[in-house]
Amino acid sequence: LGAWSALYYAINFYVQVEEQNDQLMRLEAQATSAQLAMLRYQLNPHFLFNTLNSISTLVLLKQTEPANAMLSRLSSFLRYTLI
Repeated sequence: LGAWSALYYAINFYVQVEEQNDQLMRLEAQATSAQLAMLRYQLNPHFLFNTLNSISTLVLLKQTEPANAMLSRLSSFLRYTLI
């Protein structure tokens, strides 16, 4: 009886440790995802402002071909990142 009880507690302990490891891995993945999302939210406005400012400068300098190319690349980038 003592051996069966010890085996039961050992298996139960092992299952609990595995569940805790799984939960820890999920939480670490969520934390990493949240950090990346926060970094994206911080960078996107600056990136968009700088890109639009560069396009505006090209338009003011009447460099329409590079401005058009930059607008096309920006629209492609936004299309892929917003989907």
